Amino acid sequence: MNTLISFASRIFLIVAFILAALAVWEKILNVWGAGMFPDTKPLSILQAAGVIALFSAIAVLFVLPW
Repeated sequence: MNTLISFASRIFLIVAFILAALAVWEKILNVWGAGMFPDTKPLSILQAAGVIALFSAIAVLFVLPW
C-alpha cells in the first residue's frame, strides 16, 4: 500500500509541475496575443497545479511512514 501511495504522489507531483509549466507557457502566449486554451486563464491552471502539489505533499508527509 505504501508503494502505491508513493507512486501516486510522484505521478501527481509530475502532473503538477507539467501544469505549472503549461500555465507559464499560456501566459507567455497570452502576452503575444495567442493562446492554447482561449476560455481558461493561466491563473486557474496554476491553481490546479498548486492543489495537486499540495495533496501530493500531504500524501508524502502524513500518509507514508517515516
